[in-house]
Formats: sequence, C-alpha cells, structure tokens
Amino acid sequence: MKPGILIERVVISTTISGFRLSNTAVANIARLKKLSPIESLGDDRLIGWGDPDVPNSEVMFWDIDRTDPDLLETIESLGPEIGLPGVVLKVIHAPKGMWEIDLIDLPDGGQVEVLRGGIQPREGKEL
Repeated sequence: MKPGILIERVVISTTISGFRLSNTAVANIARLKKLSPIESLGDDRLIGWGDPDVPNSEVMFWDIDRTDPDLLETIESLGPEIGLPGVVLKVIHAPKGMWEIDLIDLPDGGQVEVLRGGIQPREGKEL
C-alpha cells in the first residue's frame, strides 16, 4: 500500500450464503447500541434493532454499514461464525472509501458477495 492511504475494517461474508446474522449477533449489536432487538413476524428470529419510543428508528441487520463499530466489535468478540449456520463472517482491511460490496444471486437461491475496488485481505495485521 502507498503511504498516506487510510485503511478501514470491513465485515464481509466468506460463504455463498451471503451476509446474515444470528440472534446472538443481532442481540449483541442492539445491546451495544442501547436499543431493542426487533423480531421477525411469524418466528422468533431477530432481524434488527430500534427504539420502540421513536417512530421509524428501526434498522434491519442487512442494512448495517459494514464498517459499523458495533458490528465489528460483535464479530471480533463473538467469532467469525456469528452468522446463521453456514455463514462465516470475517473482518478484513480495505482502503477507506475505495471498495463496494455487490450481491450476486445464484441459480440455487443462494447469494455470493463480490467485493469491487481496491480490497486487500491482510491476515494477522490489526490496525
């Protein structure tokens, strides 16, 4: 990397199942944000967080910024398999503002994340 390029930490999915968080991960992010977890209608899956006293304050986990400090802390403290079964999430380092995540739908109904830009995984280096 060239000197002077700012690096940021980004959470990505390293599996075909895409980016999905377990109930434990969603509950932990809600706790860190001092908000209430939101349950999916029809089942007991946690899908986001918000303030029940503030209209339209809900955030669904799939809309979270992949550089969100609470997401990063959750993945780093609870481990990479904090996604749903079959989903492995990883924190990588990327040039700040020089990357984008695209989702590609697969014929079998799964999704795969494709990173575009100047992304470079850097094993073992904490910034």
